[in-house]
Amino acid sequence: MRTIPIDVAMTQNGLCTLQPAGLSILESVDAKVLGWAARMGAAEVRLPPLVSVADLVSIDYFDNFPHLPVLVSRVADPASPAAVSGTAPPTVGRGRLVDADYALPSSACYGVYFNLRSTSGLGPTRITTRSRCFRNEASYDGLRRLWSFEMREIVYLGDAGGAAEHLATAKRLISDWCAELGLDVGWRTGSDPFFDARHPRAIAQRVAPIKEELLYKGELAIASVNAHRNFFGERCDITDEAGAPIHTSCVGFGLERWIAALLDSGRSAEEALALVRQS
Repeated sequence: MRTIPIDVAMTQNGLCTLQPAGLSILESVDAKVLGWAARMGAAEVRLPPLVSVADLVSIDYFDNFPHLPVLVSRVADPASPAAVSGTAPPTVGRGRLVDADYALPSSACYGVYFNLRSTSGLGPTRITTRSRCFRNEASYDGLRRLWSFEMREIVYLGDAGGAAEHLATAKRLISDWCAELGLDVGWRTGSDPFFDARHPRAIAQRVAPIKEELLYKGELAIASVNAHRNFFGERCDITDEAGAPIHTSCVGFGLERWIAALLDSGRSAEEALALVRQS
């Protein structure tokens, strides 16, 4: 993929500064997805910027994604005059920090389930949210792989049939839009590491895949559709009107990655923006 022009974005150490041109493209892509969410009947929510370690433990997050967490701590003694080291670059040593009981989210949808923990009698519900996410990757690559990035998700909570229909609708909308945009994309089956390999859910996953990623040019995942069955319903104690754990599914969009894909074909930022707005 070609290098992103500096008038669109500047990246360093996995962190991105979006310039006006890049921000306009990102907001236009998000507006398109938000329009789909509204048509699906999804209510938009703004979630807290942190998730608790306790909540993440309840879904086996640290077992399944040990490499991803970005944890949040505090200075143990704020009155200490030497909290910052004299090293280059300066750091705050682990000995001066309290144990971390919160983390930065790595996916936007987690907060949806945690916010509804211990909810009973929930009818079919659709929620959309846009969150800043963080992933502690081994390496970073421009807008294609960032430490901090924005994700838009549309989440369904309800019965198994509704969860499947939610993903089928989203997949059709995304595929049709990519064809209109002229993006070279294809769907690839993925896996969900939340499911223990010995658990019946993991066995069923091998028979009926529950995660698909939309790859641009076969290498860059710009969207995904994910069926969780009743995993989050069970772990977060969210039940339907009959008292059974709800099923969930979600569709996610890595917004900065859409910028990278839209500009990769040689379009200028102005051309990409016009194309998205007219689609």
